[in-house]
Amino acid sequence: MLRKIILCATAICAAAIHASGQTAEKYTPDYSWEVRTGWGYAPISGLVLYAFGALNHITSDETEGGSDSGIATGDLSLDIARKINRWLAVGADLSWSRFSGNGDDGRDHIMDMYAVMPQVTMNYLTKENLTLYGKLEAGIGVINFDCSGASLFFAAQASPIGVTFGHRFYGFAELSAGTLYQGGKIGFGFRF
Repeated sequence: MLRKIILCATAICAAAIHASGQTAEKYTPDYSWEVRTGWGYAPISGLVLYAFGALNHITSDETEGGSDSGIATGDLSLDIARKINRWLAVGADLSWSRFSGNGDDGRDHIMDMYAVMPQVTMNYLTKENLTLYGKLEAGIGVINFDCSGASLFFAAQASPIGVTFGHRFYGFAELSAGTLYQGGKIGFGFRF
């Protein structure tokens, strides 16, 4: 029993020494703000929008891309964030997307979605040209459907894993799920 305790204590001390060696070379970002733009693909957008009851005139095949007459732009966004410390940033996201198609009533229909969401970003790993992060966003959205007018909805996105490549000018890719899109998001940004 004493042997196991000594082995565990030795392992804990070795891990602590190794961890402190890693913290000695921490990269400290030389920027406070970042602005970025991106595009998120919505592969199951029709199912989400049917849950809100907004697309009762457009068939699911058209919103899913199964018909040549239906168009889904995906989520186009503009984000701004302020770095609080090495691993935390807060900001806001402005998003827009459009769905259009021929309805079961024979008419063309258009639906626009807008959202404004405060966001919190936590960096898991910060290097000079590489950052791994997770992000949560929640706010309010407006669905403007040409047949029934505008309605409000709760807008939220969770991105458990994302990566940026580059320093001042950078590209990013993230996996995300929420009320605006489900799938991946890519884009580019600028830090200052």
